[in-house]
Amino acid sequence: MPVLETAAPAYRNLTQIRLLREHNPGEALATWNQLRPGSAAITFAELPTGIAVWSQSGGVVKGRMVGESSAKVHASADRFLRLCAAHNSNPIEIAAAGRELYRWLLAPELASFGDGVVSVSADSWLESIPLGALTDDSGQFLARQFAFVEAYGPGGHLPDHERIAATDPAWA
Repeated sequence: MPVLETAAPAYRNLTQIRLLREHNPGEALATWNQLRPGSAAITFAELPTGIAVWSQSGGVVKGRMVGESSAKVHASADRFLRLCAAHNSNPIEIAAAGRELYRWLLAPELASFGDGVVSVSADSWLESIPLGALTDDSGQFLARQFAFVEAYGPGGHLPDHERIAATDPAWA
């Protein structure tokens, strides 16, 4: 929505203040979700000083900043995508690049989750990272343990009378 895009810098800065200065990951995530609504088990956002990662599990919200710069993570993600796309890439090199991204972006969060579906909401270029193709510290693809599902839109926030049912006509 164009209105939200013009307000995005303000939301990014307020989110960062709540996460880093106020040390309140719950309020930071609530602020971020006002810009990108939806419920997610893991949320990634590129803030002015770096990448923020939130996890929600069992009603507990945790937040952290990635220890590497956005530029370094972005360059690594681009390299990983290029390696995955080239038929002649070295599998060992792909696994190493995937493990690096896993450690930066997901390792602390996934350590507290059991196998299964992980709903993900990601900002900007972070959306393009194929999380299931990343490798954990044992060398296994994350897709063997987790099904990553992109969280779109308002999720369960629609009133019941506004939900679309399977019996509703497509042209209504």
